[in-house]
Amino acid sequence: MAGPANHIAYQKFFNNHDFADLIVTLSPPESVNPNRRPEFPMHQIIVCTTSKYFKTVCEGGEPNEKGVIKVDFEMGLEAFRVMAAWAYGYGEQSYKSQTNLAVIQEVLEELAYCDGGSYEAEEMEELRVALLKHLFQLKLQSVRATTEISSQADFDVLEHVCRFAGPKHRKLLLGLVKDNIPKVTASPEWLSKTAMVPGVGLMASFLIGMYQDRFDQALVERQA
Repeated sequence: MAGPANHIAYQKFFNNHDFADLIVTLSPPESVNPNRRPEFPMHQIIVCTTSKYFKTVCEGGEPNEKGVIKVDFEMGLEAFRVMAAWAYGYGEQSYKSQTNLAVIQEVLEELAYCDGGSYEAEEMEELRVALLKHLFQLKLQSVRATTEISSQADFDVLEHVCRFAGPKHRKLLLGLVKDNIPKVTASPEWLSKTAMVPGVGLMASFLIGMYQDRFDQALVERQA
């Protein structure tokens, strides 16, 4: 988790306008007047210390005469709250209570956008990994609660999560599959469209790896 050892002391300033000198303007809900955008107060001395991501945000803004920087984020309030809580040292508490798949996915989309660019930051990659695991478990629980357990249902979970992952998450995803849905297999329909769907290459790489592991194990058993 990002942040120095005294990050708990920062939490009393979370979403607190006292001494706030970084104001983030966010996208309003669809049902709200688009001119009434919610704002989230932050503190440069905190987030620039705990987060390279937010430090870059601050460096790109122009402070007013009071030293306050205002920036716009095309994100909803709930999604941004997850990222802000992470920067204020809440760790798993930043997202564990969030069960809205759309919110988790919105954060992952923002973090994927930062991948490889000037906003890329180790602490936000840690959050991305944590959210991929969280999304996987939420999606799996949702499917298991409404659908009969099957290889196709498990495959749908995997396909969904891979939309928000990148090549560097191959090992992470492989571990999630082995620990939770080890019997998942690719459907003939999916195999026929592998050349056309984004993210398929990532899925194929570790599915092939799983099949290879099974093959190797079977070979060992035959030779025993």
